Amino acid sequence: MWRDSTDNLPTRPSARPTYTVSGNNGGGEDGVIAGPLNWDLAHHGGAGYLPYLITGDYYHLETMQYQAATCYLCNDQSHGAGTSRRLLGQSRAMAGRYAAWGS
Repeated sequence: MWRDSTDNLPTRPSARPTYTVSGNNGGGEDGVIAGPLNWDLAHHGGAGYLPYLITGDYYHLETMQYQAATCYLCNDQSHGAGTSRRLLGQSRAMAGRYAAWGS
């Protein structure tokens, strides 16, 4: 999970147009690895989606925003900046990634 250092919210494409999981102007990754654990871009669940539908709780909305931010940050910045970044790769990994941000 990446919080934006300026406003303490989940990272947004409009706030960090050239950032990736590798930092500013970094390359893309297929997922995030933490020790023996691997969060894969094409094989993850919809964290927070059902709980948010049921409760409307901000905590679950923020969970979805973190997941959407991770998907955005895994894509190489050479495919565009900010909200113009093309999300390339397996279609199952790219479907609906901006839904959690709203507009």
